[in-house]
Amino acid sequence: MKKGTRILILAFCLIMLESAGSSFAFAQQDGDDVAIGKYRKIHSEILNEERTLLVHLPRGYEDGKRRYPVLYMLYGDHVTTYFAEAVSVLDTLCPTGRIPDCLLVGIMNADRYRDLLPLTPDGKPTGIEAFTRFLQQEAFPFIKSQYRTKDFRVLIGPQAGANFGLFTLFQHPDIFDALIINHPFRWQGGRDLILKTTESSLNQKSDFRKWVFISYDDADALAREGIGYLNRFEQIVKTSHPEGFELELNFMPGHDEFLQRLGLREGLKKLFEDYPFPEKRKVECLDDVLSFYRELSKEYGFEVDPPEHVLTVQGDHLMELGKINEVVKILEFAMERYPLGANSFFRMANILSRMGNLESALDYIKKAVELVPHDNGMLRSRLASMEKKIKASAAYQVEKAIRAGGIEAGINKFRELQAHSQPSIYFDENEFNDLGYRLMQAGNLAGALQVFQMNVELHPGLANAHDSLGECYMRNGEKEKAIESYKRVLEINPQNQNAREMLKKLQEKDPNKR
Repeated sequence: MKKGTRILILAFCLIMLESAGSSFAFAQQDGDDVAIGKYRKIHSEILNEERTLLVHLPRGYEDGKRRYPVLYMLYGDHVTTYFAEAVSVLDTLCPTGRIPDCLLVGIMNADRYRDLLPLTPDGKPTGIEAFTRFLQQEAFPFIKSQYRTKDFRVLIGPQAGANFGLFTLFQHPDIFDALIINHPFRWQGGRDLILKTTESSLNQKSDFRKWVFISYDDADALAREGIGYLNRFEQIVKTSHPEGFELELNFMPGHDEFLQRLGLREGLKKLFEDYPFPEKRKVECLDDVLSFYRELSKEYGFEVDPPEHVLTVQGDHLMELGKINEVVKILEFAMERYPLGANSFFRMANILSRMGNLESALDYIKKAVELVPHDNGMLRSRLASMEKKIKASAAYQVEKAIRAGGIEAGINKFRELQAHSQPSIYFDENEFNDLGYRLMQAGNLAGALQVFQMNVELHPGLANAHDSLGECYMRNGEKEKAIESYKRVLEINPQNQNAREMLKKLQEKDPNKR
C-alpha cells in the first residue's frame, strides 16, 4: 500500500516560492538603501525643461522576453506615499494572478497646476495642452524605447492629476485606455469645462471604449462641493450611454488624512476583474489554460500572458488527476515563459524525483535554489535529500541498475549491496516501496514483484511492505500468494483495514479460501 499519497500531493500543491525575479535585490549588504524604482531623466523640448520619471519594474522583468501594460502615475514625486502604495499594490496583486504584471512609471511634478488643471481657479489658460503633448510625443516614446511595453496605458491620477485625466480623456481619447483617479471635481480649476467637454464629446460618439474608476470622499467642503459636479458627470454619461464606456464610482467615507485616498487597489481589481482564472473552468491540458487568456486578450485589447502562478496551480490540479504528461507540458511552458520563476523548476524537480530520475531532478532543484537566494531552507533541505539519495540510497542504485540492464541487473545489484554492507549505504523501506510502484505503474509487474520481495526481505516485520507485495501479487493474478501476503499484514497489524478488505475481495472470488 502506498502510504501518504494524498498528503504529499496536497503539500506539493500548497508550496509557492518567491523567486528573485523582482525589482528588489536580495544580496543585501550592510548600509544598502532600499530601492523601489529607478529615476530616469529626459529633456523635454516641448516644455523646455528637464523632467524626471520614476520607474518600477514588474517581477520577472529581467527574463528579457515579455512585454507589459504601463501604469502612468501623476504626482510621482510623492515617492513614499502614492508611488510606494502603487508598488505595494502591484507586488501584492500581480504575483497571485489577480491582475496582470504591469510597468509603473511615476511622472514627477514640475508645476502641477500649470500642467494638470484645464484652467486656473480664476479661469485662465494653463499649460495642460503642452504637458499632454509632452506625454504623447516625448514621455511615452521614451518609455517604449527603453522598456518592453504593450499598447495599453492606464493613468493613475491623484489630486489635480484627476482633473487632467478626465479632461484629456475626451480631448485626447487615444492617450489612455483606462483611468484610476481621485475626485476630479474637488479641484476648482476647469470643473465646468470638464463637464462641457464631456457632454460635447459623448454626444458625438456612439462608441467610446474607455474605462474610468473614480474614488471620492466627503471629508471637507471642497470634496462635498465636488460631489455635485461628479453627480452631473455621471448623469451626462448615463444620458449619452456610449457603447463600451464604463464608469465606476467608489465612495470612500471616513477620510481624515492629509492626502486623499487613491483607491488604487480597488480600481485595479475592478479594471481586471475578469483576469483571475475561473475556479470552475475545466482544465485537462495546457491549451485549456491558454485559451482563457486568448479570450481575455480580445476583451482587453492587448495580448494577455498567463501568469506563472496560474500555470503552476493548474499543473498542481492536473497532478492530482494523475495527468503527469500534461503537467510536464505546463511546467515546460512556464519555465520558457518565466525563466526566473522558481515554482516551475521546483515542481519539475518533484516530478522527476517521483519518476526516479534524480540526476535530472537535481538540476532543476539547484536552479530553484539559485532563483530563491533568500529564505530557501525548504529548497536546500530538498536538495540535500536528493544528493544523499543519489549517493547513498540502495533503492536508487537498484533502480539505476534496472534501467541500465533490466530486472536481473537490479537483483544482482541488490545482492551485491547486501553482501558488501557499507555504512554509507542505507536501505529505506519507503524508497523500495516507491520503486516497486513506479515499476508496477509502468507495466513491469515482474520487476515490481522482485522489488517488493526485496523490501519484504529487508523489512519482514513491516505491514506496509507485505501489503504492497500483496497488491502486486493480486495484479499479477497470483491470488494465493496475495492472500498469504494480506494475512501476514493482519498478523503484524490486526487493525489494517485495507488488508482486511483485500482479503474479503480475494476470498469472495474463491469461497474455499478462508
